[in-house]
Amino acid sequence: MDSSAAVVDSWLSVAGQVLAFPAHVERFARSVERTGGDAAEAEAAIAAARSATPGVGDFFPRIEYTSARGFRHSIRAAPNRQSTAVLWTAPIDPRQHPTVKGPDLPELAGLRVIAAEHGANEAVVLDDGYVSEAAHSSIAWWRDDRLFYPDDALPRVDSVTWSVVRTLAASLGTDVIPSRATPHDLEGSEVWVMSALHGIRGVEQWLEGPSLAPPERRDLWQARLIALRERDGVR
Repeated sequence: MDSSAAVVDSWLSVAGQVLAFPAHVERFARSVERTGGDAAEAEAAIAAARSATPGVGDFFPRIEYTSARGFRHSIRAAPNRQSTAVLWTAPIDPRQHPTVKGPDLPELAGLRVIAAEHGANEAVVLDDGYVSEAAHSSIAWWRDDRLFYPDDALPRVDSVTWSVVRTLAASLGTDVIPSRATPHDLEGSEVWVMSALHGIRGVEQWLEGPSLAPPERRDLWQARLIALRERDGVR
């Protein structure tokens, strides 16, 4: 696969079932169109990638689009999933196209390598000092029974997993509140990072950052996501 792909998407397939696959289709098609490609062709290409994924076993397919090569996909075995994360704050924001998943992935992967050298497995990216997203994850945090997330004006990839969590939280009567927050502002919060591969990971520690509350809500909410995946992903 081309590490400099213009647009990339990936999703977890468990026995042929996927969480919010239509949202992946919509995001991929929209991003392809924004980079000069054809949205209908993008929808057909990502549907073909899903159809090519075996209905038995766990897979993490990836599809990419470049203007030079068009659409390509690979059906990859799913890596081991994690339930927890350790965060490290990146000292720079390397993103040049923060709202499109794909062109910044090599630089973001580099941040995760540096994070690992510090003992973390995810790097938090700040925008003008405010928490925006993590290198390969979206981020949200709990204070009391209210769920906060980075203000929509802070540029970042439109996370499918976070969108599902946000909608689910609102349907359960939870206050979901946008916020411009520095890492220090998250002191005492329960923090989550979310992605298609892992679902929700509860943050155990933020290196050289705020002290956090234990991620006690994570298991219940991860189970809720799995239940939605089973319903939404049935062929």
